Amino acid sequence: MRNYLKVLLAILSMTIIMQSCKKDIAEESATTSFRTVEKYDYNVVFEWNNLWMDIERYASGYRPCPTANALGYIGLASYEACISGMPENASLSSLYNGLNIPKAFNNQEYHWPTVINAVNEYLYSRLLPEVEVSLYSKIKVLADKNEKDFLEQVGQEVFIRSKNHGESVAAAVWDWMKNDEYFEFRIEKSPVTNETILTITDFADKKEIGDQELLWDAQIHDLKHRIGS
Repeated sequence: MRNYLKVLLAILSMTIIMQSCKKDIAEESATTSFRTVEKYDYNVVFEWNNLWMDIERYASGYRPCPTANALGYIGLASYEACISGMPENASLSSLYNGLNIPKAFNNQEYHWPTVINAVNEYLYSRLLPEVEVSLYSKIKVLADKNEKDFLEQVGQEVFIRSKNHGESVAAAVWDWMKNDEYFEFRIEKSPVTNETILTITDFADKKEIGDQELLWDAQIHDLKHRIGS
């Protein structure tokens, strides 16, 4: 009988220990869960959008087509860079032929505001290369300000991982967009002659370049006729 009680007590002790271990594991899992995108505020996106409006309205030759295209690329890159932090959302990269988005590491923490900051700095600095220096310098000022704040908030390891991920996704979108086709009109004034200059950029396959040139020559001739030039 005593041996039976000893066995029963041993089983009871093991049960208590196992339940305690399960509780510890559950608590540890809960404390190490990573924050998703929705847990952060919109400030970093708001700041970059405001900077875009500040720069773009004074960026001669960037309206209307280039800026619209650029905002689309920035939005796509920002979304894809944060997709791992939005478990209910799906990547859109499969909808775009040739777009290969680097994946975030599994079971690693990312600071999503840092990711967004890195995406925007990378693309802004490449999409707006011809704006005035006083405007262009604002890109680095905002990026540096955010980096300083974010580094203090999350520590070096998470910060570097997040920044690298944002830059790698932005670089993938930048490389992919170079093959995107569009045409643009740019109207400028010559600083020497004060003449108005219309520059048209279009994309065509090599075998179609001659036909495209003839088409635009005809369009420009018609435009001159209509405005009496």
